[in-house]
Amino acid sequence: MINHEFPPVGGGGGLVTAFLAREYVRAGHDVLVLTSAYRDLPRFETRDGYQIERVPALRINPNVAEIHEMGSWRARRGWGCGGRGHSNRMSRMCSSGYRRDRLRGC
Repeated sequence: MINHEFPPVGGGGGLVTAFLAREYVRAGHDVLVLTSAYRDLPRFETRDGYQIERVPALRINPNVAEIHEMGSWRARRGWGCGGRGHSNRMSRMCSSGYRRDRLRGC
């Protein structure tokens, strides 16, 4: 699941993502949530049976995000592979591309 906001950062969209992640776990799925980093929140976290990975972002305020902040968490680094960029960056923004690269050991 991908959302630039995720509790404790953000508002309603992040709360919905957290609820869906819990329900997918309850239904027997493995869930990874990709979201933006904020201050001292951990880069990797496990919550309610699902994994959270936070990537660098330009977010200043935990409750409000400007347009450039919303996109910065995708643009600042490539997904996985220690942040190294990839030529097919668009596929890396979708969960299937991210998972594929993670399974390859990136």
